[in-house]
Amino acid sequence: MNLVLGRKHLGRYPLAGHWTLAGGVTPTVYSQPYRPGCYTLIFYNSDGTKLGRIGSDMGDNPVISLEFELTETGCGAFTLVLGEAPGFTITYGTRLDIHLFDDVQPWYSGFVIEKPLAGSTSQTLKYTGHGYVAQLDYVLVDANYSDQDIASVAKSIVRNEVEPVTGILFRSSKITATGYRASGLSFSQTKASEAIKQLAEFASNYRYGVDAYREFFFKPVDTDINEQARFTVGKHLSEFIPKESISKLCNRVLVKSGQIDEGDSILAIVEDATSQAAYGLREEVKTIPSALTATDATRWGQTQLAKYKDPIKSASVKGVELWGLTPSGTYTVRKLTPEGQARITSEDGTVYGDYPISKVKYSISAEGIICSLSLGDTSERFDEMLVAMNRAIKQNEILQRMSNAQLSS
Repeated sequence: MNLVLGRKHLGRYPLAGHWTLAGGVTPTVYSQPYRPGCYTLIFYNSDGTKLGRIGSDMGDNPVISLEFELTETGCGAFTLVLGEAPGFTITYGTRLDIHLFDDVQPWYSGFVIEKPLAGSTSQTLKYTGHGYVAQLDYVLVDANYSDQDIASVAKSIVRNEVEPVTGILFRSSKITATGYRASGLSFSQTKASEAIKQLAEFASNYRYGVDAYREFFFKPVDTDINEQARFTVGKHLSEFIPKESISKLCNRVLVKSGQIDEGDSILAIVEDATSQAAYGLREEVKTIPSALTATDATRWGQTQLAKYKDPIKSASVKGVELWGLTPSGTYTVRKLTPEGQARITSEDGTVYGDYPISKVKYSISAEGIICSLSLGDTSERFDEMLVAMNRAIKQNEILQRMSNAQLSS
């Protein structure tokens, strides 16, 4: 039963979604038993009103295929292919909530950014989109912060700059204090996505994003084993391909900032002697335009050093078994998300390794619902290299603006 229907805006409190009563009390949400192979796609207008639904329970279900990703920053990209129009209009900004296995809670929420056009000779209709974390790119932050917990800065940005003009929702309880107070941060026409990414790097071992309820989160990285992600090769998954690389290894970091200091902008140097002894000296200049003090630059540099001073492990996993059967005869489902670590073992119990879950991909087709995982650091993929290149260009633009401003003052 949806107690808020008719009382609160459907865009703020999703139908059968996550909400909180007065005093911060979260009501119990009851879910019917999971059902194999079932899925429902619910579409909403930009104002939050329900537009329509399609799913596996329809005799004329138009879905040919659907893929969606859950990443470390929450809901990622999706691609939906229909054999025919669903009877309602899907357009730019249309919200899509995906429910798997008859779960009343959404597994994913995103919005349409590409749609088919009239006149196409294609026999199918293809829609692509992304989770609401992408809307952090829509907002620019132009503000200074001093002597504040990193999480407080994130709260200020999301509550005052992001939520009023996007579909991202602010929930204070999902933003966890870091215990580190930044001496001085300055964002000059910086995308909110970049500003918050830098905050997470300052916080050290924090992650941020937007979840399936469209709510922003900023919290510590979970390093425990995810109980849903204990896998035996050959039993719970069909393919496990691990690898290790030193291609991104760095053990001496020169931190560059927008603050001009005696003719250059190197505010801090951090290094790791153990890594240097094992792999030789690997130096790199890394840029953090928002840092204005050596203390903050050192903190950020240490975070980068911790990430890149050792070989990077990663793995791909396919054919994940999602279903289980309890002794009572009811189904259980692995509701896999990028939380915690996956433990991979052999059939004789040998532990191959523990890997952070970086991405979960679900695919729906005539073959059913299929799941695959990316584990560990997967940032060497070409598409993410392009993102890094674009980020470097934007950082140089920010540095130039900040330097010009300081020289003219």
